[in-house]
Amino acid sequence: MRLRSRAGNSTSPMDRTQPLDLPEIRMLIFQELSRRDLYSCLRVSKSWYTSALPLVWRHVIIIDDSERNPTFKSLQCQRHYIKSLDCQVPITRKYVHLEFPGLETLSIRYLRRQPGLALSRFLALNPTLKRLCFESIYFDNDQSLVWKAVSKLPSLQELECHGVNIYGQHWIACAPKLTKLIVRDSAISIGPFDRLQASIPTMKHLEMDLCNRRGSTIQEHLKFYAQYPALQSLALNLIFCRRETGVNDAVSNEVARFFEADTWPGLVDLDFGVVTMTDEGISKMLRALRNPVRIRLNTPDFGPAAFQELRPHFSTLRRLDLANCPGFTSTMIVEVLESCPLLQELHGRQIWANDIINSQRWICQTSLEIFVAFIRFDFSHLTKLPPDSAEKIRAIFERLSGLTRLKKLDISDTVYGRFWRSLDLRVGNGLELLASLHDMEEIHFQGTCQAMGVRDLEWMGKHWPKLKDVKGMLNKNKKIDKKLTDMFFRIEEIQYI
Repeated sequence: MRLRSRAGNSTSPMDRTQPLDLPEIRMLIFQELSRRDLYSCLRVSKSWYTSALPLVWRHVIIIDDSERNPTFKSLQCQRHYIKSLDCQVPITRKYVHLEFPGLETLSIRYLRRQPGLALSRFLALNPTLKRLCFESIYFDNDQSLVWKAVSKLPSLQELECHGVNIYGQHWIACAPKLTKLIVRDSAISIGPFDRLQASIPTMKHLEMDLCNRRGSTIQEHLKFYAQYPALQSLALNLIFCRRETGVNDAVSNEVARFFEADTWPGLVDLDFGVVTMTDEGISKMLRALRNPVRIRLNTPDFGPAAFQELRPHFSTLRRLDLANCPGFTSTMIVEVLESCPLLQELHGRQIWANDIINSQRWICQTSLEIFVAFIRFDFSHLTKLPPDSAEKIRAIFERLSGLTRLKKLDISDTVYGRFWRSLDLRVGNGLELLASLHDMEEIHFQGTCQAMGVRDLEWMGKHWPKLKDVKGMLNKNKKIDKKLTDMFFRIEEIQYI
């Protein structure tokens, strides 16, 4: 029997239940909301307040502005909800005794002075930490106190240091338990290896971007990396090698020796940058590499010999970034597009339009998601366009239209301060051919001459529903560009720079 109210509407409990009344549904939706929207949800009802409150407090940022920070009392009351803490003020007497039962991620950033003793006490009170990040901080007393406290964190898996001078050997005691170690723009001391004679099976991701070796030799660094046989991702940018004479291929030869010895049998991701290598040294290293999935090189010496050794890896490559290698030529880029069936991401410096037009079918067209290369025409620098320019531009659009999974197209000029003619992103000139790119999320065209209008922006909004990021000057006429820019700013989903 159905009950009806005086207004004739059903009052059955099942009829009154709405999807958002169910906590499981609310949580799924709340996970996608911004912090501001979550604050609004707190005011709807008691049940919504209960669901939204943990998400409001899951990530807390404390900056050097007391008016915008949560109060100390509120931190104490809501501490059991806090999973991630980004602290940009020194952890001193005010915060040192705070305990967060579920804290997993801690970032300490942008501090000219951080007492090591206070931080070590704070770490001791929060043993649940899994991820720890130090960025641009200076410890004003014994740094070893901090590393001793870090080494005692039982659940720590990831450690990141950005712009930190790491002294002493106590930090090495943290290494055996880590799965991910990232050190960028930092100076670090590696040896001796008294505590690391046995292999450590936990490390999966190792990234070292070092500006100073702090007395350690290159061989000591590489021996340190060899302690992790389970590495899947290795990123080395040994900047200090630039200032050392007589190095040349010493680093690449040593790395090649480790590859040949199968030191890292599961390594699939290599990011390598040492400016003192030669083309032959790079080729030797690539020859010894086994079944890579991602390769990123940062060296001016990449050339034909290295590319020859890259060819055997075409069948497994998914991501290739040689944007900082001037020797990665246009014809090489085209060959990669023709020969890598699994390729999802490609970064190059520039590709000539004629090479694209004359190339064979791109075998990666059903898999490529990111394409970064300045498309340059032989008339890019001319004031008056030749008669066949429109045909060439349209032919490029036709080739790009086959990349149906493309999410990011970046045709920006790598040399800023000048504007070249590249793809003319206008309806009627070929832009309409890219209607097949339904997954497009980002399009960048910085440093190129564009003459877009309202019609072209409306076309992008209609045919690229996932578009979120646009970078570049929309029109060389500043008044028109400002008008179009204002249009983009009114679309909340799109970020225009």
